[in-house]
Amino acid sequence: NYFQHTPYLDDFNAENGTHVAKVSAIHVEPMGLYGGKQTSLDAIKK
Repeated sequence: NYFQHTPYLDDFNAENGTHVAKVSAIHVEPMGLYGGKQTSLDAIKK
């Protein structure tokens, strides 16, 4: 599952007491927030 990156796997292991290991590294796409004409993050609707 592509969405299961290293931070997800670390959280999963911590929450479930498991020791699942990654097979290889994957790249994580950069993400951006586009709030139109908003001037702060607080002004963006959830």
